[in-house]
Amino acid sequence: MENMNATREEAVPTPAGASAQADPAAQPAVPEEPAESGKQPKPRKMRRRRARAILLVLTGLLGVLLVIGEWKSIQNLLNVYGVVPLENSLTSEDGWLYAKRAWTDGLTLLGLRASSPYAGESRLALPAEIDGQPVTTVNWDFSERLPHPRWIRQLVVPSSITVVNYHAFLRLANLETFEGGEKITYMSFAGTFNRASPFFRENVRKNSLIMGDGLLVHAMFDELDAPDADVRSGTVTVPDGVKAIALYALDSANGVESHTSTVTDIRLPQGVHLMSFSLDFFNGKTLTIPDGAYLENGVLGMEWPDQLTDIWIGTNVQVEESAFLGNLGYASETFHGTLHLADGATLTSLMRFISGDSEISYTLDCQRGAVPDDQIPSGVRVVYRD
Repeated sequence: MENMNATREEAVPTPAGASAQADPAAQPAVPEEPAESGKQPKPRKMRRRRARAILLVLTGLLGVLLVIGEWKSIQNLLNVYGVVPLENSLTSEDGWLYAKRAWTDGLTLLGLRASSPYAGESRLALPAEIDGQPVTTVNWDFSERLPHPRWIRQLVVPSSITVVNYHAFLRLANLETFEGGEKITYMSFAGTFNRASPFFRENVRKNSLIMGDGLLVHAMFDELDAPDADVRSGTVTVPDGVKAIALYALDSANGVESHTSTVTDIRLPQGVHLMSFSLDFFNGKTLTIPDGAYLENGVLGMEWPDQLTDIWIGTNVQVEESAFLGNLGYASETFHGTLHLADGATLTSLMRFISGDSEISYTLDCQRGAVPDDQIPSGVRVVYRD
């Protein structure tokens, strides 16, 4: 955050000859004259200046409080995903900034001191452990805490790291190669790396870019043999063996760095884990969730797909409370289509499954008992197949 300059109020001198015991009613009304150069300002002008100064100070304090409050809210949200604020940092003997996470045994890597022997190297190898404890997470502003991020050409990630937070490598504008990281289960391609870097520009052209432990971080349209900026929509087939789909994996599906492409059909393998925002940039008529899939909150991302009319849910699907809640409740959902549950499929609740709005209106197509009656919103029309 940028430094906030404190607003200072300059002292206003007391008018010469002013008396604290003066009775205004006993004084004749005299028109106020403009203050001449070198003379003290009149009492009325002095009060106006004081009022303006006080108003400026209060406005400045209010702005600071709002900024702090907003930042604390963002920090609280980020900390859910293992993000640690810098004030909790420790420093290793060789200059790594890190923090201990109370809820796991691993350490979170925050950055690197300028005095570190690794500062300024073109090949940066992240530590697998510090003081005998494994490093498991890379903080969201990691590259902000590097002395010379633009000098880095190669990045090596050890197998101990499983979580690389959003924006972690954003300042590595000249990154060419990414090595290791075979145990990563959480990372974004479009949101973690610098889009201008050679590494990003080369890999955005690839179909089914899988990194870490079976994590699909970028997909390209099936029908494309090569990147094509003129192709704005198409189908994505997620290959078997993919364990999870990362957030924003469907961004730039035409193989060109842009936000203009839209996935109109996606074919998912059984048992796939859909992370929050993993289906952002999808806007097709039908979405089929296969058997055994796991859905985090907000899989559809920032905006509800306005073309979507049918959602099919397979058997043994596990969902978090707000799996289809657009932008985690901050966007307006407009789903008026049909939610189909396959034979044998069940859901424990639909109260915040698609919308947090009490006036939601869509159709539920399922077997009787697939969803408890008291967990179906009043605006949902239920059609039982048996």
